Amino acid sequence: MTSNIGTTNYMAPEVFERAAVPFKGDIYSLGLILHFMMVKDLPSIKLNVRSDVYSIPSIYSDDIVFLMKMMLKANPEERSQLKDIFALTYVKYYLLKLLSSTLNVNLGVKYDGNA
Repeated sequence: MTSNIGTTNYMAPEVFERAAVPFKGDIYSLGLILHFMMVKDLPSIKLNVRSDVYSIPSIYSDDIVFLMKMMLKANPEERSQLKDIFALTYVKYYLLKLLSSTLNVNLGVKYDGNA
């Protein structure tokens, strides 16, 4: 019996190895989407080759590059969990800002640019 597990270009390395790492593979996939949005290309990933080196244009803030690198750790044990991502000040700021504009409500969102 075979099963479909997703689009191979967006799979975490451990998914290729069929290792069970709940949710951390999804974080990796989100990191790949973020990388694609920033660079307009997927990182060059080879099966069975783990790397945490990514080339990102300098136009992006250190915050967004840090977030992407947190999500794209090749080793799932080192990869961030969703709670780690939501704990980042700038992530909270932009999520609240999005929520404020979506609900058309002023939530008093302020962020001075310091993580």
